[in-house]
Amino acid sequence: MDTRKLKVIGRGAFSTAFEHHTDKRKVLIKSRDRVKDCMAEGFFPEHRLFPTVTRVAQGDTFSFYEMERYERTTGLKAHLTDRQWRLYKALREAYASPVRTAWSLMDATIQRITTLPAEFKTEKDAILEAIYGLSNYSTDIAFEISPRNVAVKGKKLILLDVFFIRSDLR
Repeated sequence: MDTRKLKVIGRGAFSTAFEHHTDKRKVLIKSRDRVKDCMAEGFFPEHRLFPTVTRVAQGDTFSFYEMERYERTTGLKAHLTDRQWRLYKALREAYASPVRTAWSLMDATIQRITTLPAEFKTEKDAILEAIYGLSNYSTDIAFEISPRNVAVKGKKLILLDVFFIRSDLR
């Protein structure tokens, strides 16, 4: 797939996002990210927290994916419901919390997510299911939440790119 004429709208450690060539409501992602692969293969739960990612082409070292285009917002709090803002803050606290002894980075990530308050049981279960899906690819699963890797749709939080496989950074 030739992306030379497409407008780049974002870049990360594993991916480049382009304006979709035919549908402005979607993005085209060129990626070597195993998390995107996991999402496209159906190992992530179908939950409103996560975008739907579809693989549209596969190469030797990267694949192409499509997903809905989410506009980034500034002032996240103003764009979320009160409950969704509490969820975001709880995820930030979990991300920053210290971890007891862990066998793997995945265990540490699970320990952090299990600290979410009972109010967020449904979201916690969905995130844990995503982690277990990612375990098909690695146990070197890290979680990072910040304004740059989330979006908002209908005043609800969307976790765009909160997981990564640390060993893939090398």
